[in-house]
Amino acid sequence: MPTPILIAARNEANSISQTLSALQGSDVEPIVIPNGCIDNTADIARNFGVTVLECSEEGKVAALQIAISYLG
Repeated sequence: MPTPILIAARNEANSISQTLSALQGSDVEPIVIPNGCIDNTADIARNFGVTVLECSEEGKVAALQIAISYLG
């Protein structure tokens, strides 16, 4: 069972590809939570086939709360 990795990302379109590429092939399940983004961070993450949870609020706390709720 892969280990979930929570990635709160705000306007990280320039670096999210590098982050997700580094995680490919490992036994992890990246979960990207774009929070308050105005760029295409979420679209880039979706293109990697990872779980993307939208968060309209800015801040890591809000993003991580959504992810924790998702994980149950």
